Amino acid sequence: MAITRRTVSIALRTAEALFAVIILGLSAGVLAGYNTNIPSVTFNLIISIFDIFWLVYIAFIAPKVFANKTQTAVVLTCQLIIWVFYLVAFILISSDFPKDCNKAIYMRDSIDTCRANQTILAFAILNYVVLNTELALFYSYTLVPESKTFGGKHLLQKTTYHWGTLFTTEITTTGCCTGAGAGVDASDAVDKESDVSSRNFDEEAAVGNRDVKA
Repeated sequence: MAITRRTVSIALRTAEALFAVIILGLSAGVLAGYNTNIPSVTFNLIISIFDIFWLVYIAFIAPKVFANKTQTAVVLTCQLIIWVFYLVAFILISSDFPKDCNKAIYMRDSIDTCRANQTILAFAILNYVVLNTELALFYSYTLVPESKTFGGKHLLQKTTYHWGTLFTTEITTTGCCTGAGAGVDASDAVDKESDVSSRNFDEEAAVGNRDVKA
């Protein structure tokens, strides 16, 4: 199967969703197992829920309701918020990481709950790696090309994306424009071609007149 922007988006968003669901389940299980609030685990629970809501918008609402059109500024903001939150979640869970599950930790001794708490860190790191990859691709293939092609103000306008909201469809791999924003460039090209054709016609006419006089 060919690797396209759509397949890359599907792979990354699927991995992000899978890791977010796992973090959600582990966090809920740890909090229920210890029967007390653990700030680092609670934070991971909250960010995983927020991430899932964002993915629901990307996977279902954007394609079905908005025809894959979303402001690039909105995509950038949400991606950065989730990226920062997962970084904080990773730091918090690392600082409160249970190293020995054979000892009583927090308020109740539970080896399974302790191991679940340890596993949260692993999946938080994995999801953070996925988010870094998504941000790098979004920056390279959408944010920078769109800003250079259409200007910074265009980031506030609705842009058409491939499924997954990482790659815009309005700019080709060669940097050419497509869609609504391309009309101005196309018309300029037509005008230039018309001017060239007119000059060629005038030159041919002048040559013809000289031949007649001769």
